[in-house]
Amino acid sequence: MLVVLLGTASALVYGVSDFFGGVASRTQPALHVTIGAFAIAAVLDAPVLAVGSPAWSAAALGTGALGGVCGGIGTWLFYAALARGPVGVVAPAVALIAAVLPALVGLLRGEPIGLLTAVALVAVVCAGALLSVERQAHLRPDRTTVLLILAAGIPYGTYLVVIGLSPADSGAVPLEADLVVSTLLLLGVLAVQRLRRAAPGAPLDRPGPRGRPSGFRRAVLRAPAERRGLVIAAGLSQAVAGVLLVFALHLPALAIVGALSALYPVGTVVLGILVLHERARPFQIAGMVLAIGGVALLALARA
Repeated sequence: MLVVLLGTASALVYGVSDFFGGVASRTQPALHVTIGAFAIAAVLDAPVLAVGSPAWSAAALGTGALGGVCGGIGTWLFYAALARGPVGVVAPAVALIAAVLPALVGLLRGEPIGLLTAVALVAVVCAGALLSVERQAHLRPDRTTVLLILAAGIPYGTYLVVIGLSPADSGAVPLEADLVVSTLLLLGVLAVQRLRRAAPGAPLDRPGPRGRPSGFRRAVLRAPAERRGLVIAAGLSQAVAGVLLVFALHLPALAIVGALSALYPVGTVVLGILVLHERARPFQIAGMVLAIGGVALLALARA
């Protein structure tokens, strides 16, 4: 039961983080928002390292660092896929791959899955796919977009597997290593982008129009308070979701946590309806009903 509660809560809070990050990305570069959210989450999660006297080890730091690489690469490729292909195809496809991969690994590792649990996991994954579908779902992605979808979904799924392999007594150590490495990796991507755009001999921190600072400082650090608040909210919710996820993955139920991760669109969709007054589509309502039924069935199976 505990793994169901932690996995579901983690997925829902990740969806909240995606909502705030998505809204912030409407007025700021998505890469800048992601870096800001990761950095804030790393700072906020640092005190959790003192909880329960976690064991610092090479395995804990190594799995966390590898998870950070997978998460950073997955995020970068996910944005590339979204920029190129229809959101209604990209989002659910990546969510499915990221959920199914750890579930399969968990099954191959011999995790006990009964018939009732298997039915519940299928319902949860299908619910996540329905919640991610947008109006453009009828459009067909080109070959490059399909490759980007696979390239983004596999690192996301691998992230769950890798963090799940971290020592159970390591607490939040892998999470902190993950966030630090992800932030540094994406900062490296940002630096490469700026080097490519900079004119020969021009300073990297040259001012923008009318003397305003350019790049990350202008987009996040010196953004209006409302925009900074969105990035902070994204980082705060990501910090909470990360703690819930790492403790869920330290329980021997990778297949269940992986499948439950597909529910992250629930938080995004619900906040979109409540805050942005977006209209809920029939398949999204069906997805939420299926998600509730799947989680309830899973809780019953694990009781």
